[in-house]
Amino acid sequence: MNNPVLIIVMRYVHVLSFIALVGGLLYNMLGQRIARKVLDSEAAETFINAFRGLILKFQWVAILGLIISGTFTWVITNDKYKAIGALGNALIGTKVLLAMMVFCVIWMRWSKLIKSDKTAMMINIHLAAIIILLGATLRYYRLAVGS
Repeated sequence: MNNPVLIIVMRYVHVLSFIALVGGLLYNMLGQRIARKVLDSEAAETFINAFRGLILKFQWVAILGLIISGTFTWVITNDKYKAIGALGNALIGTKVLLAMMVFCVIWMRWSKLIKSDKTAMMINIHLAAIIILLGATLRYYRLAVGS
C-alpha cells in the first residue's frame, strides 16, 4: 500500500477532482449569468438546462474521484493524523463532513429539492473555501509533525 506512484496519482486525482467540482460550480454560475444577459428568457432557460446537465455529469465524475482518492489518502495517512492527535482527527472529520454536505447540496439541486441554482452554488462555493482552508491547515500540521 506504500506505492509512491499510486500515492502521487491519487493526490492528483483528488486535487483535479476538486478543481473540476468547484470549477464546474463557478463555470455554471458564470454561464448562467451570461446566458441570461445575452439570450432572451426562453432561449436562456433552454441553454441553462442543457448546460446544467452537462456540468452535472462532470460533477458526478468529480465526486466519484474525490470519494475514491480521499478514502485512499485517508487510509494511507491515518497514522499521521493520529500523530497530530485529536486536532488531526477533528480537522479531517470536519473536512469530510463538509465534503459530504457539498455532495448533498449538488444532489438536492439535481433532484430539484433546492429550487435556485444560485443558492446551491453559493452554498457550495463557501463550503469549498472552508474545505480548502481545512485541507491546508491539516497539511501544515501533518508536515509540522514531521511526516
